[in-house]
Amino acid sequence: MFRIARNTDCAGFIIAATVFSAVSDYCAARQTATGPLPSSVLLFQETEGDHDLTFTLDFRFMYGEVDGFAQSPSDGTPGTTSPSRPTLSEIGIDDASIFDASLNFQFDQHIFTAGTQFIRLRGSDTLSTALISESILFPAGTSVDSDVKLDWYRFGYQYEFRFDLGSSQHFRVAPGIEGVFLDFDYELDDGGALRAGRSYMKGGARLGGTAEWLINERFSLEASGWWGLPIDNTAEILSVEVLARCQLWGERNPTSGVGGSVYLGVAFENIEYEDLQDEPNHIDVDLGPLLVAGFEIRF
Repeated sequence: MFRIARNTDCAGFIIAATVFSAVSDYCAARQTATGPLPSSVLLFQETEGDHDLTFTLDFRFMYGEVDGFAQSPSDGTPGTTSPSRPTLSEIGIDDASIFDASLNFQFDQHIFTAGTQFIRLRGSDTLSTALISESILFPAGTSVDSDVKLDWYRFGYQYEFRFDLGSSQHFRVAPGIEGVFLDFDYELDDGGALRAGRSYMKGGARLGGTAEWLINERFSLEASGWWGLPIDNTAEILSVEVLARCQLWGERNPTSGVGGSVYLGVAFENIEYEDLQDEPNHIDVDLGPLLVAGFEIRF
């Protein structure tokens, strides 16, 4: 199972610095070879259409492996939960089907985003060792059914920089900040008298952004990364993805009117939350590698 490193903030800044350095080196090399470049080569010049407000709807499906645990004590009392258990694998959850939807609107280089991701995990298995969860003892050999919800919602702001690389190639990067809300629910039962359950909603914040290389009028490559800020008693949600896009109609430039595209890619996510009780509620779930397929409509 792929494990995402917890200390990822530095990696994000390194990636961003590398991207900017590559663009600068490219432009410098062209300037040396051909002489001074016009300003439109370095940054798209504003056009009349750039001042239009555009909306983008994005829908995607993701599928892949999942691993982690959902530790749930009773009122934070020590001894009311098995440490770092139940693991998802021991309650019959090994893969995830995820639906994601978002709505963005953009004016000039200002992008406002809102989205949601639905993660519903279900499984059944027989416990190989005894488990305590929410003060309930599930003896070894107990057959259990599980339901875990890890839905989360996001809203944010990004500022876009656009570069013309020549030969119909463009590059755009949009750093930003997001607020997130994690909607967690967990239920475990044996189909009879034994039942444990816990639910809560927690907020959080994260930094990151998106970079896209428009290879030509039809195809582009996109990478994005978002890192949760390590603030006590908040949800930390990390997501990294790389996508290949194909424009079906219209232009890829997000301020140029109606358009639509489809894409395929790969993604990784990590969802973590830990409170400050003596025996904390603690969830830590890795999702990935995830196959991503989706479509986008701009109007």
